[in-house]
Amino acid sequence: MTGCLGKGSEPGTFRLTELGLDSGPTSVGIAETTADLEPHVGHKIEITGSTVQGKDPAAHTMKVSAMKHLAATCP
Repeated sequence: MTGCLGKGSEPGTFRLTELGLDSGPTSVGIAETTADLEPHVGHKIEITGSTVQGKDPAAHTMKVSAMKHLAATCP
């Protein structure tokens, strides 16, 4: 998934927004990651991983296995 990385609602958590999808989730919560995401907050990134059950069962949550930096700014 590709979008803009932001901080999540709890300390140390992240959320991907502005996904640009015609259908599906409008944002993705990141439950776990092996990538260092903190330096990329506010950047456009691409994440790869698997869907996991988050605290909110209605929200789309992922365990990120890889991250690719696409741009230093978000649209």
